[in-house]
Amino acid sequence: MSLRTRLRASLPYAVTIIGGFLIAYLVVAFLVFPSGVIPGDAKVPNVVGLQFDDAAQRLAAVGFKASRGDQQVREATPVGTVLAQDPPSGTKEPEGSTVTLTVSTNQ
Repeated sequence: MSLRTRLRASLPYAVTIIGGFLIAYLVVAFLVFPSGVIPGDAKVPNVVGLQFDDAAQRLAAVGFKASRGDQQVREATPVGTVLAQDPPSGTKEPEGSTVTLTVSTNQ
């Protein structure tokens, strides 16, 4: 029996072993460590009182996107200050969600 014949005869066993390891790896990745594979929920931080750019950076650091919503006239607050946010702080939302920010203006 030649070496080539032996290699061909062992090929189905090698494919089965490699496939088994791959399936076991995927089971462990999805069931034991799902946070790296499936996006989870994160707590929305409080960004009221910050400037819009600072609030957007803080939201991005946690995994959220900032969206400029309504503008309200407030003479006493600097222009661009976040007055309200939706969803409110402390709620859990899926990572990658958009947080709409109400921003102050003086016009």
